[in-house]
Amino acid sequence: MRAVSENWALREVFRAESTRLTPCRVALCQVVGRLLDEAQVAIAFRRDVHVDAFLRTVVSIAVSPFVTCQQRDHVLGVLLRGMRI
Repeated sequence: MRAVSENWALREVFRAESTRLTPCRVALCQVVGRLLDEAQVAIAFRRDVHVDAFLRTVVSIAVSPFVTCQQRDHVLGVLLRGMRI
């Protein structure tokens, strides 16, 4: 996760307003969309979670300042548990 906050190119991929890396963002959204679809069937994920919201949330967690990696992992775990039905 640290790589996202420290790497301009990765941040740019996740920035919806960016036009520089649109092909990367499109490919990422397609893959994450398929993963969310499968998760919604396999482990009863919420159906109201859309790709854009999911990516923005995960990226926000990734670039937020945490004291330890364990804190970041805990917050990400809370998010993922909250997405289950």
